[in-house]
Amino acid sequence: MFRQFFRQFLLPLLVCLLSTSALADDVYKTVDKDGKVTFTDSPANENVEKVEIKDTNTLPATKITENYSGSSNSSKDTAYNLHIQSPSDGSQVTPTQKTLTVSVSLNRPLGKGHTLQLFLNGSASGPPSESTTLTASNLRRGQQRVTVSVLDNSGSVIASSSAITVYVIRPNPKRN
Repeated sequence: MFRQFFRQFLLPLLVCLLSTSALADDVYKTVDKDGKVTFTDSPANENVEKVEIKDTNTLPATKITENYSGSSNSSKDTAYNLHIQSPSDGSQVTPTQKTLTVSVSLNRPLGKGHTLQLFLNGSASGPPSESTTLTASNLRRGQQRVTVSVLDNSGSVIASSSAITVYVIRPNPKRN
């Protein structure tokens, strides 16, 4: 029973006390006549054992050598490499799907003022966005060529993904 009490209560208390070593100079352990263990910063009786608190393990901070803030807009930056992750090439958009969601991965964060633009058959679909998930709605029936481009702050294309093809399945309109 004492072992369970030690594991559930006293051990966590000891860890807390040891982690606050900067707050107290000395920590003492006392055991009363009933075997109750108490940790304190001021000894109350003669049956006291001073607890030696060791320094906390620490690691030095990792040095960051590259700027990932996206705040640089110079031509020295690495070129964008875009890849459409979903949908996969040759996917079908079923009649129950009202939108097409496209997820793109980039080799680096977008630079300041840069956005992503979804294109269907060479025409922009929806507004430019900083999100890597883009959505197209009002899809036309048939084959659609899908690309995603990075636009600079003036709206010019500075990089584009490879094209994928999706097939939008829609029922034929009734003919009289």
